[in-house]
Amino acid sequence: MTEDQIKAALTDLDALTLTMWAEAAGDTVEGMSSVEERIAVGCVIRNRVKLPDRYGDSYREVCLRRRQFSCWNQGSDANHVRLMALAAVLLAGQPVSAVVLETRALARLIITGVLLDRVNGATSYYAPKAMKPKGSKPKWIFRDGTEVSPVAIVGTQRFYAAV
Repeated sequence: MTEDQIKAALTDLDALTLTMWAEAAGDTVEGMSSVEERIAVGCVIRNRVKLPDRYGDSYREVCLRRRQFSCWNQGSDANHVRLMALAAVLLAGQPVSAVVLETRALARLIITGVLLDRVNGATSYYAPKAMKPKGSKPKWIFRDGTEVSPVAIVGTQRFYAAV
C-alpha cells in the first residue's frame, strides 16, 4: 500500500492510536513509552476534535491534518518511517506489540470519554528535548514577545491551551 492508501484506510481509532504511540515514542521509562505521555497526547487530540472549525471534525482528520503532528510529516524522519510501517501492520491485522495494544485501549478510552482530560484543555504541546537546534522553542508559545506558561507538564512534554 502507498502512504496515501494507508492514510485513507485508517479509522479514528487507528489514527489516534498511531499518533499517541509515535508522538510519545521518544519519552521512555525503562525502554517503554510513558503511559501518561501517550494519554496526554490523546487528550490534546480530543481537545482539538472539540474545536472542529479549527482542527477538524474527527480524530482521524485532526491527527492527519497537515503539519500538526510531526510523526505524520512525510519524509525520511525515522519516527515517520516507523509510524507508517506500524500503520501497515495494523491495517493488515498482523500482531503488534503489547505497547501498541495498550495504546489502542487507551485511545478507545479517550474517544469514549472514559479517560478524563489530563492536560487542562491543552490543544498544543512540544517536547523540549526534541527541538532542533537544541534549546530552541517553537514560535507559537510566544504571545506578543512573551513566552506563555504551559497549562500542564507531563513527563518531558509541555502542554499549552489554545495559542
